[in-house]
Amino acid sequence: MTRTLISSSISTSITTSGLATLLAVSLASASPAQAAEQLRIAEQFGITYLLLHVARDQELIEKHGAERGVDIDVEWLQLSGGAAVNDALLSNSIDIAGAGVGPLLTVWDRTHGNLNVKGIASLGEFPNFLITNNPDIQTLEDIDDDDRIAARGGGLRSVTLSTKGGGGYLWARPI
Repeated sequence: MTRTLISSSISTSITTSGLATLLAVSLASASPAQAAEQLRIAEQFGITYLLLHVARDQELIEKHGAERGVDIDVEWLQLSGGAAVNDALLSNSIDIAGAGVGPLLTVWDRTHGNLNVKGIASLGEFPNFLITNNPDIQTLEDIDDDDRIAARGGGLRSVTLSTKGGGGYLWARPI
């Protein structure tokens, strides 16, 4: 079975029912000998994983699988962090996981050509805000080398800031 990681930060969204249907259809499309009877799904802590909570509580994966003739027994696990999620995927302890873009890109790169871990959906879309006490700064382009930026270490938002919107050059210095 292909390992799958659901990203929590890509800028598209999917409904809970759509996510459950997507997972059930992917199982139902397997040949009968390959159809999974058990699906192990890992999630992390936080509101980002609300879609997975709803899918679990309403047994949507089992429901949509049954509609397609696949009896799915879903086992839910909770892990704390992208590295733990990737380790679980690589050790065949889980089949599907929810994690951020960083862990998705890492595991995709490390498994390209062998396990072929794939991202299948976004769990949410979250805005980024620029908060400043300098009235001259209205956009990222207004920040120059003399300005200081405080950002939580790691994460996609910090990387986006440090590369000035993904432009490919590092410019921010720590406070």
